[in-house]
Amino acid sequence: MTEDEEITKALMEACTQFSRSLHGLMHRHFGNAHRPAQFFVMSRIRKLGPPDGSGLRVSDIASSLGVTASSVTQIVTDLETRGLVARTMDPQDRRVVRVSLTPEGSRLLDKARHPYIEKMGSLARHLGREKSLALVGLLSEVDDFLLKENKD
Repeated sequence: MTEDEEITKALMEACTQFSRSLHGLMHRHFGNAHRPAQFFVMSRIRKLGPPDGSGLRVSDIASSLGVTASSVTQIVTDLETRGLVARTMDPQDRRVVRVSLTPEGSRLLDKARHPYIEKMGSLARHLGREKSLALVGLLSEVDDFLLKENKD
């Protein structure tokens, strides 16, 4: 095996393990009835949605996550069935549907986010300032690379 192949294999294994650990953490705090993808969609609605609570278009949610609108639509449909998000028509353009968190969805997100934030704070303290900032930079670089690759 060449050095490049060894590095590629090690990187793949590290990314797989990191993903598994992160999803496990989210699953424990978000609950067995919900998937991490639902957490991501709900988090994006809260983070990127307008302050008036009018919600986001599915295409905007999908774009911010680097996934297809059809995959977000399936998640939104499930979340809507559970009463965690609501779909409404855009008053400016009735062809546009917006998705917003319901009060129940907001409560569930708060409940799940608090221990997640605590765990990330614990990780930052464990790594220390320098390593934490380096990790943030590396993960951002990886995310930018992967998003670019998905668009090509």
